[in-house]
Amino acid sequence: MGFLSSLFGSNEKKNDIPDGVWLKNERDGDWKEVATFGTNQPIEVNTDSCFSGAGGTYCVLRSFNPERQAMLYMGCIIPDDQDMFVLIAVDRAERTNGVVVKGDDWTKNRVLQHERIPSIKKGIQIVRNLANFNDYSTPPPFVMYVMFGMGR
Repeated sequence: MGFLSSLFGSNEKKNDIPDGVWLKNERDGDWKEVATFGTNQPIEVNTDSCFSGAGGTYCVLRSFNPERQAMLYMGCIIPDDQDMFVLIAVDRAERTNGVVVKGDDWTKNRVLQHERIPSIKKGIQIVRNLANFNDYSTPPPFVMYVMFGMGR
């Protein structure tokens, strides 16, 4: 590494959100099934993660992928004016022992939509009801990371 690179860093784009930090407080908690991939792969929501504000309803979803033997966690937003899809802001896959299979993926324009997952419409209503029940005055920490990550 050159002298200037050591002072000012390299030209490589660095991720300004540490890998997995958005999920830190969300792995543990109460999980409730809200929808299903296919016929037998449940999608669950962390009931404490549901928050309504700033343009939508935020939640953390998870689903165990039996083929990869990994849990897929998704930080999601449901826009206020939608009840047919969920935007996936970030996702990551981990084994049950915590080993990372796939680090944080902040790829934009990914959705869980009614056409592919018919039960998601019911899931959206459950998440919104949980957010209204939680009625937080300040958002859970993951919401700030999701908002920051989506703004990049």
